[in-house]
Amino acid sequence: MGRSFWGKYSSQTKTLERQRILLIPRVMTILQSVLLDLNRDNKFIADDELQIIEGLEQLAQAGVDIGDRDFVRAAASVPDSILVTADAPLMTRIREQGFDQQYNFSVLSPQDALLLVGADA
Repeated sequence: MGRSFWGKYSSQTKTLERQRILLIPRVMTILQSVLLDLNRDNKFIADDELQIIEGLEQLAQAGVDIGDRDFVRAAASVPDSILVTADAPLMTRIREQGFDQQYNFSVLSPQDALLLVGADA
């Protein structure tokens, strides 16, 4: 996960804050603990290692933020990965297009992801 990817993630988080969408408490703490725990199954990928997904452009045409494409590509690049998003239209479109099944990743809401890692939502 390169510097530009982190910049995109930070940009998305700031967009949510500007829209006054509250992030689930402790999400950043949990994210940090996952990234810093070397015993957890982690994979860092460079921007040039992101999976090319045919039909991904259709997400933007369906009203999904164009900035979300790299997050979908990152999830598709790592089998059994989990894409966590509060963006319900994004989740719906990924599932409708079958990207999650085709590239073997899951897409979960923050609440469901917290339950998965054993944290109280």
